[in-house]
Amino acid sequence: MLEEIRPEVWVSWLAQEFIASIVTKDSRVFEWGSGGSTLWFAEHAASVMSLEHSPQWGGEVAKELERRQVDNCILKITRDLGQYVNEVFTDDTVYDFIMVDGPSQARHGCTDAAITKLKPGGWLVVDNTERPFAVPIHKMLRDWDSVTIRGNGPRHETSRYKIQTTFWKKR
Repeated sequence: MLEEIRPEVWVSWLAQEFIASIVTKDSRVFEWGSGGSTLWFAEHAASVMSLEHSPQWGGEVAKELERRQVDNCILKITRDLGQYVNEVFTDDTVYDFIMVDGPSQARHGCTDAAITKLKPGGWLVVDNTERPFAVPIHKMLRDWDSVTIRGNGPRHETSRYKIQTTFWKKR
């Protein structure tokens, strides 16, 4: 194993608390980018569909899901960014919570795809929205209600760098 994978969403501590307040045992979750979040969502939601672009990392996450005998999560791995973005359309499921992480060059496409797959009242979450890739995402979702949370988290516990995560609620 490359590193220990703990069931933890790699966003700021405050963003973790917010996620914990909106994801329930009945939630259907879709996430672009797997890892500790996949394990956490599997423990707290009804179902999880997780997409990963790195075969090596995805293999590690798959091993951990198997070790933990997780049965409410499907993990798919693809390096093809077009397939990565469009995998959400392979069935007619609508989701309560969609998290966009993974390769920054795919996040705009993932966000655009998520809009039609998110149920009304559902949450669309994009991590690292302080970065330049997020400017068009903020513009695309400017009419949605949103919450932006910035702070330290598991990957930057003591650094001066603050992780920023934005939550948009679909009307």
